[in-house]
Amino acid sequence: MPRVSVVMSVYNGERFLRQAVDSLLHQTFPDFEFIVVDDGSTDGTAEILSGYARADPRLCVVTQENRGLIQSLNRAIGMARSEYIARMDADDVSMAERLAVQVNWLDTHPQIAVLGTRYDEIDEDGRVVRRGNRYVGSTLVERALFQGNSSVFSHGSVMFRRACFEHVGGYREQFKHAEDYDLWLRMAERWKLDNIGETLYQHRLGLDSVSLRYFLQQQRGAAFALDCARRRRRGLPELAFPPVDLPPSRREMGEYHLRMGTVFLQFGHPQKARAELRKAMGQFPSNPYPWILWLGSLLGSSVMRRLIPLGQDLFLLLPGLRRPLTPSGTWLCSSEE
Repeated sequence: MPRVSVVMSVYNGERFLRQAVDSLLHQTFPDFEFIVVDDGSTDGTAEILSGYARADPRLCVVTQENRGLIQSLNRAIGMARSEYIARMDADDVSMAERLAVQVNWLDTHPQIAVLGTRYDEIDEDGRVVRRGNRYVGSTLVERALFQGNSSVFSHGSVMFRRACFEHVGGYREQFKHAEDYDLWLRMAERWKLDNIGETLYQHRLGLDSVSLRYFLQQQRGAAFALDCARRRRRGLPELAFPPVDLPPSRREMGEYHLRMGTVFLQFGHPQKARAELRKAMGQFPSNPYPWILWLGSLLGSSVMRRLIPLGQDLFLLLPGLRRPLTPSGTWLCSSEE
């Protein structure tokens, strides 16, 4: 029986798939199974995975028609035989010591149900463009989660206890694009969650990444997940489904332009970044972060690289800068815990 089951869902991921799989198969901790769901890929993903499966018996490949990430992950975890479940995304990279460090931490901290790591954001060429995740310590992690920060964990970096995952019912379909945040909130109501202060993961960021293409859906899904968590805390029933087809709010558009401006800066497109940041300033001029980044874009890339972490620190010190989104103004609980 392996100690860890690593689960991955991939759809048309041939470009970076070999790097992701290699990073797992060359872990210093060898006692794991690797369950990969090919979610209806039409590129060379199937051929790549079949080659690895023939060479390494730890890799189990499941092929299915396209069903989406949530069903694919629930299926993979349902097949898992291990006490611990580790996530992995098909375009990311795990450091060689990742599984060993996380297993040791969970073995020696039985109160922790979910354990992420610090991570780097990398571009398509593997260059580090940002140091991610400053939320280390279970108290800080929990506070950030319930303040509405859906990025406390890099989803692909986490390892969690399968029994805890099953106890809360796994990933839920109505939280598409925010299924991980909903899961963390439900697990945080019963157990402690934490991040390791060591960088053990690299999250690949691209201008065509899921996090950018579905930014609004992710934001609304996160707001809905947070609303459900607050309702549960008050003993109220959850709403069955979030509102749909609502026009973007001013704050939603500001968050979107801020995110796009930050990404354009990270990828070395200062003019495009300034255009997005000006739009963000117009949506919420009292937020200093877009002004800081706009100034950094004028002063050069080296200054900008120092200002992005400064802005992240402002968000940590002044959580009011990052209030939960309220798309309709009516369906979110109105008062804070």
